[in-house]
Amino acid sequence: MKPPTTVIGVAAILLDERRRILLLLREDRPDIAFPAHWTLVGGHVRPGETPDQAMEREMREEIGLVTRLRPWLCYWRHDPPDTRVRQHLYYGFLPGNADIRLGEEIDHRWVPIERLHRYRIGFRFDEPIRLLWRTRPWLAS
Repeated sequence: MKPPTTVIGVAAILLDERRRILLLLREDRPDIAFPAHWTLVGGHVRPGETPDQAMEREMREEIGLVTRLRPWLCYWRHDPPDTRVRQHLYYGFLPGNADIRLGEEIDHRWVPIERLHRYRIGFRFDEPIRLLWRTRPWLAS
């Protein structure tokens, strides 16, 4: 049995002035994880990169913008079929009218937390999003 692959992942919970969360829609392709699911801006750390550098690169690649982010949470997760991910999660703010230029993903939406359950969220990012709301009550105000 082959041991699981281990990668370092980064993702950002981006909020606008109305405290809506930016979600990106992944393509519906069988060769990617969580096809046709909504996700956060993020990806994997490349060799020689720090998680902070990778997060900045992913923001440029996926939405064409960079904003100040705060590191928030680091945890392990398992992605099918056999990948262990050391996930670094950040949060930050972007204006809702920001000029988002999609790179890898096919659509984006600003979603209120109370409507998050209506979306198929990839990588189980709905759990840390809800955790951020519970542990940072000032975000909801």
